[in-house]
Amino acid sequence: LHRVDRRQRQMCIRDRIKLQQLCEYWGSFTGCPFTTATMAMLKAVSSKLPLLQQEIWVHTKVLHKAHMVGSHQHGPNAQQQCSVCDELDTHEHAFMHCPMAAFVWQSLLTWTESVWAAEKLTPPKPSVALCMLGLMPTGTPRTPPRWWQLLQRIALRWIWVTHAQRLYGTDMMYSDPTSLLSHIQQEFESRIKWDWNRFRHKHTHTHPTTAQRTPREWLKRNWGQVAKCDTQGKEVSLELPLTEKE
Repeated sequence: LHRVDRRQRQMCIRDRIKLQQLCEYWGSFTGCPFTTATMAMLKAVSSKLPLLQQEIWVHTKVLHKAHMVGSHQHGPNAQQQCSVCDELDTHEHAFMHCPMAAFVWQSLLTWTESVWAAEKLTPPKPSVALCMLGLMPTGTPRTPPRWWQLLQRIALRWIWVTHAQRLYGTDMMYSDPTSLLSHIQQEFESRIKWDWNRFRHKHTHTHPTTAQRTPREWLKRNWGQVAKCDTQGKEVSLELPLTEKE
């Protein structure tokens, strides 16, 4: 029993050291200290967004640098180089610097530039903090708008899906960045509409004497300037044009 307890204590110490190293690493990309509380906050944010479980998993694994990218592979069948650009396949490369990922992030930020401006925020540039973690790289507020947090986590999932397909040699669902971008945009739109319909269902089944926000107020509070509803408060649409699939 004493041996088991000692082993468990040693594992806990190693885990704490590893977690501290992760926090120090991510802190080098953010304008504020990155702590275990920051990591817990980011996970809590994900739980409150209309995300699929796969999107939550991918973001959580990004925070822990747990994806089996090329630089983590060993043995005769290891593919440590990126198949797109022949660079060493690290976590930052897979999710940020690979031409496929870089195109997606720059295009998403260009696509949403008018919304950032409408919310009186300076349109940011792609960064590890914004795109991989879901934090503003500098200044205040610390966290980006809720709509970006949703879009960022959807994008992370599909960037990893296409990267893993190249890495492990399976058939590509989205072999070019434009089709990948279009799919991410459409997923984002469908998730906003799903959340809207969920609210509408709840709104119509709430007792009329209960104090409640109007649909327009709810939409602005939850999704800012990225979406609008019609005058009847029944339909919602994005304030952004979708990229056509090639």
